[in-house]
Amino acid sequence: MIYLLAATDNGKETTDHRQQTTGIQAGFSVSSRNFKRAVDRNRIKRLMREAYRLQKNDLLQQLLPDNKKLTLFFIYTGNEVPDHELVFIKIMKALKQLQKIANENIATDM
Repeated sequence: MIYLLAATDNGKETTDHRQQTTGIQAGFSVSSRNFKRAVDRNRIKRLMREAYRLQKNDLLQQLLPDNKKLTLFFIYTGNEVPDHELVFIKIMKALKQLQKIANENIATDM
Protein backbone atom coordinates (compact mmCIF):
# COMPACT_ATOMS: atom_id res chain seq x y z
CA MET A 1 0.00 0.00 0.00
CA ILE A 2 1.21 3.47 -0.88
CA TYR A 3 -0.45 6.45 0.78
CA LEU A 4 -0.34 10.23 0.91
CA LEU A 5 -1.93 12.09 3.82
CA ALA A 6 -2.44 15.80 3.31
CA ALA A 7 -4.29 18.69 4.90
CA THR A 8 -6.97 20.35 2.81
CA ASP A 9 -7.46 24.03 2.13
CA ASN A 10 -10.69 25.15 3.81
CA GLY A 11 -10.91 28.31 1.71
CA LYS A 12 -11.40 26.39 -1.51
CA GLU A 13 -14.89 25.11 -2.11
CA THR A 14 -15.80 23.34 -5.29
CA THR A 15 -18.97 21.97 -6.82
CA ASP A 16 -17.09 19.46 -8.97
CA HIS A 17 -17.49 16.03 -7.36
CA ARG A 18 -14.18 14.89 -8.85
CA GLN A 19 -12.26 17.48 -6.84
CA GLN A 20 -13.24 16.50 -3.31
CA THR A 21 -11.61 18.60 -0.63
CA THR A 22 -11.77 15.97 2.12
CA GLY A 23 -12.01 12.23 2.23
CA ILE A 24 -10.28 9.28 0.70
CA GLN A 25 -9.32 8.34 -2.84
CA ALA A 26 -8.27 4.76 -3.52
CA GLY A 27 -6.74 2.86 -6.43
CA PHE A 28 -6.00 -0.83 -6.94
CA SER A 29 -3.42 -2.60 -9.06
CA VAL A 30 -2.50 -6.17 -9.97
CA SER A 31 0.57 -7.04 -12.02
CA SER A 32 0.02 -8.48 -15.48
CA ARG A 33 3.42 -10.14 -15.15
CA ASN A 34 2.09 -12.46 -12.43
CA PHE A 35 -1.44 -12.82 -13.85
CA LYS A 36 -1.56 -13.15 -17.61
CA ARG A 37 -5.33 -13.49 -17.80
CA ALA A 38 -7.34 -10.30 -17.35
CA VAL A 39 -10.08 -12.35 -15.67
CA ASP A 40 -7.76 -13.13 -12.75
CA ARG A 41 -6.49 -9.54 -12.46
CA ASN A 42 -10.03 -8.18 -12.47
CA ARG A 43 -11.18 -10.70 -9.85
CA ILE A 44 -8.37 -9.73 -7.48
CA LYS A 45 -9.08 -6.02 -7.95
CA ARG A 46 -12.79 -6.66 -7.33
CA LEU A 47 -11.95 -8.53 -4.11
CA MET A 48 -9.68 -5.73 -2.93
CA ARG A 49 -12.24 -3.01 -3.74
CA GLU A 50 -14.99 -4.86 -1.89
CA ALA A 51 -12.83 -5.48 1.20
CA TYR A 52 -11.81 -1.81 1.21
CA ARG A 53 -15.40 -0.59 0.74
CA LEU A 54 -16.61 -2.59 3.72
CA GLN A 55 -13.88 -1.29 6.05
CA LYS A 56 -13.15 2.31 5.00
CA ASN A 57 -15.76 4.04 7.19
CA ASP A 58 -13.70 4.08 10.40
CA LEU A 59 -10.78 5.71 8.62
CA LEU A 60 -13.06 8.18 6.84
CA GLN A 61 -14.71 9.21 10.13
CA GLN A 62 -11.28 9.86 11.59
CA LEU A 63 -10.18 12.09 8.69
CA LEU A 64 -13.31 14.19 8.08
CA PRO A 65 -13.36 16.24 11.33
CA ASP A 66 -9.70 17.21 10.86
CA ASN A 67 -10.08 18.19 7.18
CA LYS A 68 -7.52 15.63 6.03
CA LYS A 69 -7.35 14.06 2.60
CA LEU A 70 -5.94 10.58 2.08
CA THR A 71 -4.87 9.08 -1.21
CA LEU A 72 -4.32 5.30 -1.21
CA PHE A 73 -2.98 2.88 -3.77
CA PHE A 74 -3.15 -0.86 -3.09
CA ILE A 75 -0.79 -3.11 -5.06
CA TYR A 76 -1.29 -6.88 -5.04
CA THR A 77 2.09 -8.63 -5.24
CA GLY A 78 1.14 -12.29 -4.76
CA ASN A 79 1.41 -15.06 -7.35
CA GLU A 80 -1.91 -16.83 -6.73
CA VAL A 81 -5.52 -15.70 -6.81
CA PRO A 82 -6.47 -15.19 -3.13
CA ASP A 83 -9.79 -15.98 -1.51
CA HIS A 84 -12.08 -13.30 -0.11
CA GLU A 85 -11.18 -13.96 3.53
CA LEU A 86 -7.44 -13.49 3.00
CA VAL A 87 -7.94 -10.21 1.11
CA PHE A 88 -10.36 -8.97 3.78
CA ILE A 89 -7.86 -9.68 6.59
CA LYS A 90 -4.91 -8.08 4.77
CA ILE A 91 -6.88 -4.92 3.87
CA MET A 92 -8.09 -4.73 7.49
CA LYS A 93 -4.51 -4.88 8.80
CA ALA A 94 -3.35 -2.24 6.33
CA LEU A 95 -6.21 0.12 7.21
CA LYS A 96 -5.67 -0.35 10.96
CA GLN A 97 -2.00 0.51 10.54
CA LEU A 98 -2.94 3.52 8.43
CA GLN A 99 -5.45 4.65 11.07
CA LYS A 100 -2.66 4.56 13.65
CA ILE A 101 -0.37 6.60 11.40
CA ALA A 102 -3.11 9.12 10.62
CA ASN A 103 -3.96 9.44 14.31
CA GLU A 104 -0.31 10.18 15.17
CA ASN A 105 -0.11 12.69 12.33
CA ILE A 106 -3.28 14.47 13.45
CA ALA A 107 -2.02 14.56 17.06
CA THR A 108 1.30 16.16 16.03
CA ASP A 109 -0.47 18.80 13.92
CA MET A 110 -2.34 20.14 16.93
